Amino acid sequence: MQQKLLSRFERDMQLRGLSALTQEAYLRSVRRFADFLGKSPQKATARDVKRYLHDLMSKRHLTKQTVNQHAAALRLLFTVTLNKSWARNQIPTAKTAKKLPEVLSGEEVLRVLRAFDSVKHRTIAVLCYGAGLRINEALHLKVKDIDSQPGLIHVRQGKGQKDREVPLSP
Repeated sequence: MQQKLLSRFERDMQLRGLSALTQEAYLRSVRRFADFLGKSPQKATARDVKRYLHDLMSKRHLTKQTVNQHAAALRLLFTVTLNKSWARNQIPTAKTAKKLPEVLSGEEVLRVLRAFDSVKHRTIAVLCYGAGLRINEALHLKVKDIDSQPGLIHVRQGKGQKDREVPLSP
């Protein structure tokens, strides 16, 4: 696949403010699509895209959420980078069920926390659990983000590149 096309696509993602992780995932999706096609995505049709998405779901048995991520990457590539008007309406999104998360019992949480040998790792796990932090949010925490007086943690550039404050558990 042309490096020029990937560079344009990457620039378009940056202009839209997509996170670095999303950009990496979208670039992987476009490369896989090009490999599947055996030709440049510039020559692809709506039928090619549908064939590819169907292949991901039926033959590779990817989840609907993962297939939807590939679809979103291709929709952005075709609508923005390649300016194909058909892409907005012709690239389908699979309907997904909205499930409630499984919640661990208090005893299960204690067993998980006791399984850590390192005090440092146990502290990180307690912090993540108590404040509802995502792994990436915990990795980017700085000492200045923890305000112990009012008991708040300032999460900077969390999911969706949004800042938020969460309570610091005792």
